[in-house]
Amino acid sequence: MNIGKISEISGPVVDVLFEDGNFPKINSALSVMVDGEERVMEVAQHIGGNAVRCIMLSESNSLARGMEVHGDGDGIKVPV
Repeated sequence: MNIGKISEISGPVVDVLFEDGNFPKINSALSVMVDGEERVMEVAQHIGGNAVRCIMLSESNSLARGMEVHGDGDGIKVPV
């Protein structure tokens, strides 16, 4: 499991830093817990410096720098 921290937020665009250098692949899903609710984002770009740029799939309200982000290496899952 990849664990990173939010480094920058600009509306629905969120940059996540992975200090161990083991960052997720493009199109992987990452999740962050906000007030007991899981919010999902998709990795859109590797921006260098062990960081990835993500697009939130829900609102980015209440996100803050330093929040822990988890990725299991899977893509986005939708119940059918």
